Parts: sequence; C-alpha cells; structure tokens
Amino acid sequence: YRSMTEAIETWSYGIVAFLDILGFANFVAEDARSSKPVHLERLRSCLAEVQQAETGLTLLSFSDSIILTGSLSKDAFLNVVKTVAQLQRTFIKNRVLIRGGIALGKHFAETDIIYSEALVRAYLLERDHARFPRVLIDSDLLDWFINNDVASVEEKAVCSSQLLRDRDARVF
Repeated sequence: YRSMTEAIETWSYGIVAFLDILGFANFVAEDARSSKPVHLERLRSCLAEVQQAETGLTLLSFSDSIILTGSLSKDAFLNVVKTVAQLQRTFIKNRVLIRGGIALGKHFAETDIIYSEALVRAYLLERDHARFPRVLIDSDLLDWFINNDVASVEEKAVCSSQLLRDRDARVF
C-alpha cells in the first residue's frame, strides 16, 4: 500500500461520470437461463468500442455501473462529454439504455479503491434526478467550464452543441 502522504498527494479534483445500465438485472436473468450469454456479449461489445478510443480517461465497469474518470481539466471535461455521448449512441444501437450523472469533486483512485466526492455527486445526480435515459451534468461542473478561462469560445460552442436543457432545467 502507498503511504498516507502519497495518497493525499493524489487526492485532487477530478471529473467523474457515473452511468447506470438500465434493465441490467433482466439481462443477467435472461442470460442465466440460456446456454450462451447474449446480453453479456452485447455489453462487452459496447464497452470495447469506447475503450479503443484514445480519450485519456479511465473506464471502469462492474455490475450495472460504468465509471469514467479524468482530472479536472478542459480536455478531460470535453473527453468525458464526447465519450458519454459515444457510449449513449453505442448502447442505443444495441438496444440498451443508460442514464447517469457527470460531476466534479475531490477524487482518489487506485487499482482496487475509489474514494471520490465526484463519484458520489455523479451517483446522486443519476439516482435522484436522471429518472429518464439521460446523463445529467452537475451545475458546478458546467459553471466551471463555461465561466472559467480554461476553454476557448469555439470549445465552449462545441460543448454547448452536445448539451440540452430539459423541462426540469437540468442540463444533459
């Protein structure tokens, strides 16, 4: 294990997307009753398509959850938005819906542990507010990107073209 000092040094701000695969329990139940796991192969195929892209992000998948992480930077934010949109398209093509949240916060991760304010905030966005197959963006993260000088006008416009505001005023 790393020393406490080394762990504290990597406890810094990050961006986390938490995605929930809708209908996962039904997929597992159907595959458990068949001789060949059809849904497992579809899910693996969807994830493989995104994992092949050079995003600079970390992707972790377990059970019905997909977690994308990156440092708090303009490039990571743009990559998370782009990668989540790609995941949504890929899953929809394979008849699978996802919903989730993207947030910023303090974040620590190693191979076998994630300890993250950003993950908790993204999870709570998904659990409490997503309700539909959409991926919400935390207002603090959006404010950081739009009102900070980290991105050019063109980058902000590209990002804005990927985002929508729903009837409940949430950006997804």
